[in-house]
Amino acid sequence: MLSELKQMGMKTIPITQNFVIILSDNYPTVVKENLLTKGMNGENYIINGFWAGPAGLLDIFKPQTYALFNNPSKNCPIKNLNFMA
Repeated sequence: MLSELKQMGMKTIPITQNFVIILSDNYPTVVKENLLTKGMNGENYIINGFWAGPAGLLDIFKPQTYALFNNPSKNCPIKNLNFMA
């Protein structure tokens, strides 16, 4: 699809949202794996005003979180993280 858009002269910017909704099945996993950003109080930072509901923000500056985005695999602790596959 992206190659077709390029042929039509359209430029695209792929993006991903690195949020995990607190009601998702993956939220306990990212908390357990310590993959969320922390607030000034040292607790997981929750964005209550996120459009899909309260969510934690994955800390992509942590090597283990960064690795998930760059090399998702079948052994990934986060379910359905196959957007790069």
